[in-house]
Amino acid sequence: MISLNVYLSDKDYKKVTASVPIICVDIVLFNKEENKLGFIRRGTKHALIGGRIGLGESIDEAIKRHLANDVGISEFKYYKCYPQKPVLIHEYDKAKSSENEKKRGFDPTKHSIGLTYILATNQDPVPANEATDFKWAEKHELERIDFDFGQKSVVGELFNLV
Repeated sequence: MISLNVYLSDKDYKKVTASVPIICVDIVLFNKEENKLGFIRRGTKHALIGGRIGLGESIDEAIKRHLANDVGISEFKYYKCYPQKPVLIHEYDKAKSSENEKKRGFDPTKHSIGLTYILATNQDPVPANEATDFKWAEKHELERIDFDFGQKSVVGELFNLV
């Protein structure tokens, strides 16, 4: 596993995240037969799989790392995208507000840019590490699901792409 702070002290890393946006991958799994999207639960809310891209790590490597670490997935296919072309690019602001939840999303730890990918797999997701649960959902179920980082709007957009 790539250590994301290998080249910076914690103090320097905090200075960087306070100064520039951090690029991340956001991943949603797609069950084509049932037309469902899948995401994880972190703490009390649901979220897309993913996180930061490590220094020297390609986008494809970051996607593979987050899938393996969060849900134990090693086999997948890109759906309507490939590593150099995400289906959606979404901004997460550090400040939480109703406007940010609708337009940009929020991340209380940093300003970040999420490169969003839809991936299909035949493997059963098994939550691990920060992921405490995994859920498949149809579009009509979104209203009942509480998402972290203002990601409900992102997931709604993704349903329109599948």
